[in-house]
Amino acid sequence: MEEYMIRKLTADGRGGGDERKFRSLLVLLQSFFKNPTEEMYDQIKSVVHHLDLAMFRMHANQLAADKGKTALQGRLEEIREEKEAFYRNEVIALQRLNQAKKMRLQNSECIGLVKRIEKLPPRKKTQKQLDVVNEELDKLYVKQKKLEEKLKTRRECLTVLKNVFAMFDQFDDDVQAPPTKRAKGLLSGHESKEEKKERRHKNRESDEYRDRHRYEERRERRSHKAGHSSKRKAIDRY
Repeated sequence: MEEYMIRKLTADGRGGGDERKFRSLLVLLQSFFKNPTEEMYDQIKSVVHHLDLAMFRMHANQLAADKGKTALQGRLEEIREEKEAFYRNEVIALQRLNQAKKMRLQNSECIGLVKRIEKLPPRKKTQKQLDVVNEELDKLYVKQKKLEEKLKTRRECLTVLKNVFAMFDQFDDDVQAPPTKRAKGLLSGHESKEEKKERRHKNRESDEYRDRHRYEERRERRSHKAGHSSKRKAIDRY
């Protein structure tokens, strides 16, 4: 009977089946009060002792369960913190990776720029080339001036020839046509006032044309020199 009660009372270590345990104890107490014996009294003491042990185990199990729950909650918080730390580290790693990619791209661009700079000729060589270009420009300028002088001389010669041919044509016309009043005056050595005035006006116009032509040539020469000097300055600045 005692072993049976012990097995029944301690069957569930977590406190399950309490109703059956107390019902069995109630039946045992009722039988004790109906027929009280010393043997049954000892059995009741034993049952109470086992009930105390069961309650102690239940309390211990409850404490262990609470402690395990607290430990699990603490571990859960640690896992959450580790997860957040891992996420932060992952974000930082991605940022560093992007920075590393940018730095790598910049380094490649810098290396390419350095290679292009190394391919450029040195300053001395460039200066020599500029000096050669300046000398060629000076030679071309002198050659151009000579060509302009030749062109000017040829234009003057052509103008003189044109005037000579015009005089010849006029002379032929005068020879073929009857003499005019002016021709008669020239031949006779006497000119009228209107003819003298007209001749002076023509001479003045020819002088003005010659002066204007000289002024335009002088201005073109100055502008050409200014353009050459500006080109020379631009080349020196470069």
